[in-house]
Amino acid sequence: MMQQLLLGMGAIINDVHAAVTHSSSPYINVYPWDNGFGTKLSDPSTLPAGQGKAVAFSPDKKFIAIAHETSPRISVYHWSNNGFGSKVSNPSTLPTNHGQEVRWSPDGSVLAVGHSGSNGPFSFYAWSSSGFGSRYTNPSDTEINECHAIRWTSDGSFVLVGGTKNSGSAKPLEAYAWSNASGFGTRYVPSTAPTDKVTGIAFSPSEDYVIATQTGPSIFARTYPWSANNQFGSNITKPSGTWSDDAEQVQFTAAGNDVAFVGAGSPYVAIWPWTGSGYGTKYSNPSTLPGGFGYGLGIHPDDNAILVGASFSPSMHAYPFTSGSGFGTRYSNPSTMPGNACRKVAFE
Repeated sequence: MMQQLLLGMGAIINDVHAAVTHSSSPYINVYPWDNGFGTKLSDPSTLPAGQGKAVAFSPDKKFIAIAHETSPRISVYHWSNNGFGSKVSNPSTLPTNHGQEVRWSPDGSVLAVGHSGSNGPFSFYAWSSSGFGSRYTNPSDTEINECHAIRWTSDGSFVLVGGTKNSGSAKPLEAYAWSNASGFGTRYVPSTAPTDKVTGIAFSPSEDYVIATQTGPSIFARTYPWSANNQFGSNITKPSGTWSDDAEQVQFTAAGNDVAFVGAGSPYVAIWPWTGSGYGTKYSNPSTLPGGFGYGLGIHPDDNAILVGASFSPSMHAYPFTSGSGFGTRYSNPSTMPGNACRKVAFE
């Protein structure tokens, strides 16, 4: 992906942005990116109503969505390279309890919000350029209480959801066949499921593997072969050199040569080469570690930088990255930093 677009007589605008949710007003910070942070863009005129938890750009980059605490729990704004536009009207049926996750379908026709409460662990809405449409009916067989992770396959035929389980024997990672016309279909679960809350889900670019991060020090993550015909395969060996605490997010590079994790244990961010069917030897840690628990993770579309949202000051870190050699020296902080307790990020 090109990082910049040329307009008119050589004018240049940046088409990659680093968006970070966090605990303090304005709850969302967005920065242009050009081999480092640019000046923070102006806040939206109507702020999210509480602590930001997750952020996502629509596939066409015309909207930005923030999941947050406090009603309406999801706020969507028109978006351009100049920043925030007007806020879109709220959906007629709001998510309940805290918004924890937000994700568009690959074709941009569905917006999904992870949460908990009386109307289930997630809310999937039809979406168009006019905003929210009707809410899809949730499946009756979900075993998730609170949804923290949502991920579609690239063709939109399956959607994976993860979160806290509703009983001791429940499986907190689920895949559903998906249709934009009818919504949720058949449910599939792995034979060896994560043992605790699922916090993140990522497919390899070829979509022959899927990784689910989880809380709990003994597991860290589950890595499964995946196919549209057979869904989850048998869990493979986790990477060596993991920290002994929660893993929060996972993402493959676009090239598929490496896979990154953030979580609650030092060094808070780590990257392993990906062989196509398993993990290589972990890259050396960055020389300057994130400031505490890693909650947010983003990889630049060109795979040359890593963005981390952390729990303590400084709450946002970005590093150069080169496949085959690893982390470079941390980029300088922007002049306006997010508040403490950064959560999920978007780097696209």
